[in-house]
Amino acid sequence: MTKNNSYKYLLLIIAILITLPVFASTDDTVEIVAIGYGNTLEEATDNAIKHSLELATGILVRSYSSLDSSLTIDASGLVYTEEFKENILTFSRAYIKDYEITSISELSGMVEITIIANVRLRALEATMLRNRIGVKDFQGDKLLALFEANTQTVENAAKLTESILNDFDTPKGFWRIGEITTAIVSTDDENAVLEVTVDLEPDVESFKGLINELSEILDMVASKQITQAMKLEQADSWLRVELSSLINDQDCRYVVRVLEERNDRKISLKTYFFSAKDDIEYSVWEQFKRHVDSIRSYEFLLTLKDEMGSILFSSDLKNLAQGGLLLNAPGLGMIYTGQKSNQVIIAPAPLYIEPGVLKINVQPQRLVWRITLNKELLKKAKKISVDF
Repeated sequence: MTKNNSYKYLLLIIAILITLPVFASTDDTVEIVAIGYGNTLEEATDNAIKHSLELATGILVRSYSSLDSSLTIDASGLVYTEEFKENILTFSRAYIKDYEITSISELSGMVEITIIANVRLRALEATMLRNRIGVKDFQGDKLLALFEANTQTVENAAKLTESILNDFDTPKGFWRIGEITTAIVSTDDENAVLEVTVDLEPDVESFKGLINELSEILDMVASKQITQAMKLEQADSWLRVELSSLINDQDCRYVVRVLEERNDRKISLKTYFFSAKDDIEYSVWEQFKRHVDSIRSYEFLLTLKDEMGSILFSSDLKNLAQGGLLLNAPGLGMIYTGQKSNQVIIAPAPLYIEPGVLKINVQPQRLVWRITLNKELLKKAKKISVDF
């Protein structure tokens, strides 16, 4: 085994030891009620989201605090480890599946907002562990047991990559439901046709959170990495990049490219190269390919509720955006192509591959549905939601 491979194995073992869960969570999310204050509605909402995340973190930290004396919790469940809080709150929205505003009021010139937030518990727990929480005390017997339990380094490296991709719901997690508008387009004696328009917006913060987590593994595993900036060609609502302009490597034909920056004229991609001759590298690459292959379509669920919160109507919706863009398969932010190299490309934008060309969609994703509803039922409806 070469020095380089020995170093790589050692780093991976350390990373895997750090990320082993102390307890198994049965729920993907936890519901938190939180209050936020700010000079504007946006600032108050952001503070409420961060407060909900601190409360959720407090729930998890109780399980780790006995292993790490630097973690303290007060009666409200807030965590007093500034470095840790800063790491988590940097990508606060990356851990929020969705939230509902339940009240807005003004208090002494400040906006007070109350939300119910669904926090991604698995993703938050994984980040806590990857931020070195709960491993400061040295206990030789436990360290040895963990090492012996993780001698299958290749398998665990792949599982760690798979866990991160799943925790951040890649690539669906790059998106969030924006504005919802409704209009009656026609009626008859009994029914009305309701048109529902939904803006699907890129969640850049969630994307950054995913890449922040993945980079800890990819930076250790990949044979090499580069950042490449290229000019773009505009074609209607698509930006075009010639695949031939992307840098490749004859010895590392397995590639993961991550969007770092994009504007109307230029794109910057961080590229990781993997060799099939190295078991660890190839196993990590295979997880990306397997994840892309597992994506088939995205489901949208429209729900109408009455003033008591009871469901009056719900319906699955077709995945068709305005302009005819089908929101199915993996092209909504993660795509594979075998052209030039075996490549997986990740970006918070719709992606499409043509012969020799990568296309990135810059058009806002607006989805429009028309639903026929009974008039009496429609009169009772006080809230509409679309789950993605």
